[in-house]
Amino acid sequence: MSEFKETDVFKNYFGNQGVPNHISVPVSDSYDYLESSITKVTDTSKALVQDLRANGNIDIEGFTDKLKFLLNEVWGDTWGDFTMEGPTGKDPNNSKLPVITFDVVHRIPSKGKTGVKIRPTELILDSENDDYTLILNRKWFDCTVEFMFFNSTNREARRLMERFETFMDTYVGYFKEAGISEMIFQEEVDSRLSKKYNDGIPSTCLHYLMVIERIVVDKIRTTKELRTKIQSKQSSS
Repeated sequence: MSEFKETDVFKNYFGNQGVPNHISVPVSDSYDYLESSITKVTDTSKALVQDLRANGNIDIEGFTDKLKFLLNEVWGDTWGDFTMEGPTGKDPNNSKLPVITFDVVHRIPSKGKTGVKIRPTELILDSENDDYTLILNRKWFDCTVEFMFFNSTNREARRLMERFETFMDTYVGYFKEAGISEMIFQEEVDSRLSKKYNDGIPSTCLHYLMVIERIVVDKIRTTKELRTKIQSKQSSS
């Protein structure tokens, strides 16, 4: 199996012309618990499990890497800087601007999913080793994420913010394809409320709701009875 690359997700979503394909990724909205929670039974190999982790299990750091990659692809790599650290200087004329910063200000179990505990959703028969079965467990989080926009003047900071809003509206499907469950604008807030606020550099601030999915794969030894039950469920699905 070839290594997962951000450029592959970019090409799959945008095509050769760099235009969004707006791929729809179906997501099951609810799962019953324990045995009835297993909604899918498949045969697989380690390669497929790696694909599931790569394409559906993005963390905060992975998201920032993909966002920076896409900003540079769309705006060009000389537009400015996207980082988790704000500018430290107090003089806009002597600071490297523009800068967009990112931070997580709040994270809770997702209100849009049933229950707050991690939930088993898929049994995978390991086709490479009959002695083992893989269980895919999923948990979702609602994250309030903050973007700060620093520039040389208040007007330029606002223009950067508005450009970013248009960017997110256009390319939100790319992040869903890369593993983000949802990304929704929440509000513009006073930048002075942010811990990244710098009273020497003009700035604006936006909050978005980001829903991320955490996938954990458990490997268990398969008894003959369990394999029979799994195969029976698989054949009836």
